[in-house]
Parts: sequence; structure tokens; C-alpha cells
Amino acid sequence: MKTTIALAVCLLFSSCFLSRGHQNLPLAAEAYASLRPGESTAIDATEVLGAPSEVVELGNGSAWRYEYAQVKRTGLFLLVFGFLNEDTQSDRIWLFFDADGTLVNAAATFEAERAEWESPWSGDE
Repeated sequence: MKTTIALAVCLLFSSCFLSRGHQNLPLAAEAYASLRPGESTAIDATEVLGAPSEVVELGNGSAWRYEYAQVKRTGLFLLVFGFLNEDTQSDRIWLFFDADGTLVNAAATFEAERAEWESPWSGDE
């Protein structure tokens, strides 16, 4: 009888959830592809990508970081125990400019859409 009551309480006071979050605006691969090292400028970059998430001043130039992240969470809470799984994937663009504001190098990864919901007890270890 006590086991049945305990099980009923756990079922009544349990919950599960799915949530998704975003950080910054999505980045467009086409906009990134339009930038050409040796030709594009910092003004061109802001016109197609907007303001960077971070600017790092270098000795004779600067590096701009653009980032968009997507987070997907799943959770299960049972009276006393809670299980949570979170997957964060990001799109990142790094642009390197010389002292004159000309793009000298660029690199990007586009992984944000790979974020997945998984059960809280599964996942890679």
C-alpha cells in the first residue's frame, strides 16, 4: 500500500519539459560567403552581418567574432530526483582586419541547426 501511494505521489508531482533558447541573431552562410579577403572592408562586413558579438584589438588590426547559438533542453523531474540534458551548438564567424580595415582572413562554422533534444538520461559521455 505504501509503495502504491509513493508511486502515485511521484506520478502526480512529476513533470517534464522541452525548451529552446537562442543567443544573438542567426548568421547567414550566404552573407559570409559574400565577403572576400583582400577586397571586403569592415564596413562591408557590418552591412551584410551587422554588428559583431565581440571585437578583439590586435597589434596592427582587429578580429571580429560573430556568434549565434541554439540551445535545446529536456528535463524530467520526479519528486526528489531531476534529470536534465542540454545540447548547445553554435554558428561562428571570425573576421580578421588589417589596420586599414581590409579583410585579411575569415573562418566560419555553421553548427547551430545540429542542436538536438534527447532524453535526459541519454547522450554522449
